[in-house]
Amino acid sequence: MTEAAAAGIPPLHFWDCTYRELYNALAGEHVRRRRNRQEIMFGAWHGAAFERAKRIPDLNTLLRKMEPVREMSNQQMRAFVLGMAKAMDAKVTHVKRGTLWPR
Repeated sequence: MTEAAAAGIPPLHFWDCTYRELYNALAGEHVRRRRNRQEIMFGAWHGAAFERAKRIPDLNTLLRKMEPVREMSNQQMRAFVLGMAKAMDAKVTHVKRGTLWPR
């Protein structure tokens, strides 16, 4: 129960969970901790590399390389949402513009 609490499962919810739910929560916590360690090592490694560098690159350039800006158009967003709905076999209701949601 201690490990479940460390993974964010409150004690009252712990007793209602199935073994599969507990396993998934603990496995997810393991992945989160591993990624956290990797991020810390990534930062330490780059800190040491920049310390040895003769010329430090511009921070904005580095940040742009790490996370390129990629905005979706309305058509791309709609195609993405409809594709997700199709993958989940969800029912999609199309509503014309200017009308209220069906009741």
